[in-house]
Amino acid sequence: MEFLNQNHQKSVDALKKGEFVVALEYINFALNENKSHPVLLAERTTIYMYLKRKEEAFEDMDLAIYLDPQNPFRYSSRAYVKDFFGDVSGAIEDYEKCLELDPEDLIAHNNLGLLIEKQGNMKKAQRHFQQADELLKQNPDWQNRIPKEEDHNTTEKSLESISQIERPKVKPHPLKPENTISVAKNIFTKKSVFKEFVQFVFNGFKLKS
Repeated sequence: MEFLNQNHQKSVDALKKGEFVVALEYINFALNENKSHPVLLAERTTIYMYLKRKEEAFEDMDLAIYLDPQNPFRYSSRAYVKDFFGDVSGAIEDYEKCLELDPEDLIAHNNLGLLIEKQGNMKKAQRHFQQADELLKQNPDWQNRIPKEEDHNTTEKSLESISQIERPKVKPHPLKPENTISVAKNIFTKKSVFKEFVQFVFNGFKLKS
């Protein structure tokens, strides 16, 4: 991924090592250099999640959305945060907002289906799974469908670190590589990062040892 400054890179490096307090210190330095930057705010959200600092995590994610309101990635990222902290209804609302902005986001459809299934509405969940399946059939090269910078008139939207968070356990939609996917919503502008995320998903949402 591309870094906004050296402190941003140091923060991500520390986060990969599990040094959350150090990562927070560096991301704060990075934000001092790039005030209220959506990418840095999203990165700090990730760190706050690891530290279980819920209120601060949402403050950063809400601000990132305020600064970048037409970017569906922001809403799907906040949906992930809400799901992580157990707010299934809130996560559903954000995935629905993401799909308002990008109706062809097959990963959001799939994850929305997972959450609706978790609430017990199997019929509605199945509609989203079917939509995800259909979109995958129409876009067999979906892994290459990476949003371009100009798509949302915003800055680099890579959120590599958030892909490494282990999700709460939910009953997964059966994984059929040929026609469906079961992944946490994250879309990256860097293909190399996205491939790492996909591998993370197929490893069962577990960090590499």
